[in-house]
Amino acid sequence: MQTREMAEKMPPSGQTINIAPRIKIMVAINTELAQVNAKNGAITSGLYMFDTTGYNGSSGTGTKLYTDCRVGDHLNWAIRPLNPNDEVTISEISGPAVADGILLNLEQVREHGVSCWTALVGSRWHDRIAKYHLSLNVNGLTLTYDPLVAVAGPGT
Repeated sequence: MQTREMAEKMPPSGQTINIAPRIKIMVAINTELAQVNAKNGAITSGLYMFDTTGYNGSSGTGTKLYTDCRVGDHLNWAIRPLNPNDEVTISEISGPAVADGILLNLEQVREHGVSCWTALVGSRWHDRIAKYHLSLNVNGLTLTYDPLVAVAGPGT
């Protein structure tokens, strides 16, 4: 049964509402392996990334993730340790994709009790691959990792 509030929020017949997809990016980390094998603070092993576009062009799942996205998409990052007794957080997202205006409105939020980061894929650049920089707090130690985003133009 449709309520009056539901009907008022629906578009007129024949029109659709464009809602930008939310792409979730999950970071899982084996903290011991990441800490032992880090080179100059950069993670070389023990970090695994997955996203919800894996069926649609993303690659490198489990290694150097390359997330396929479109202008207007919303990205959402969350991190979890493989050992539940470890403490891990994403302390910052920066790098060329941020400096060049590809990742906009970066914000740290809580969703379902989990600390996450969100961003909007900007329209300044498209048809481009860009690196971004994850700064991670791993059991009190700062480590970094550099995945990629591939941005297509709107509607492509």
